[in-house]
Amino acid sequence: LGEAAGNYADSTGVHTGIDTATTHGAAGQLYGSGAATFNGSSSQITVADAAALRLTGAMSITAWAWPANTTEQGYVLSKGDTTGADGYLTYFDGSGDRTRFFYGATAKVSDAVFTEDAAWVHCGWTVTAGGALAFYHNGAAAGTSTVALTTNTDDLILGNRTGGTTAA
Repeated sequence: LGEAAGNYADSTGVHTGIDTATTHGAAGQLYGSGAATFNGSSSQITVADAAALRLTGAMSITAWAWPANTTEQGYVLSKGDTTGADGYLTYFDGSGDRTRFFYGATAKVSDAVFTEDAAWVHCGWTVTAGGALAFYHNGAAAGTSTVALTTNTDDLILGNRTGGTTAA
């Protein structure tokens, strides 16, 4: 997300993220990087659905995030419909100051580590082909669970989830 303006490109050059109300160029956690800033109400980056983004087996999701306030929910990434009936999303849960992995209609699992306010946090989630989920917080193991992922043709959203009102 180091683009100075306009939309965002992935490292493959195949999937373009369409910018909606993010601020470009904030200092990132990685040297020489820029970060996208989300406004907490309407900003997001939307990547159109593609077969390569329909993950149901082994996968890893990582993100550097700066939660300004962990008393509210902040969405990191989602690939699912507005009802939560399929797909998955990752987010900060303000009610428990934790990261969560939400999948299907009502299933959600949490890590065991509190997140920090106003500090860079490295979040990671890995899922094996058999559905074993592991959480990582700043590089350290933070919990495990089991999940059953489903696929969909919804867009991939960074920041504000589709139909949501808050963003990471």
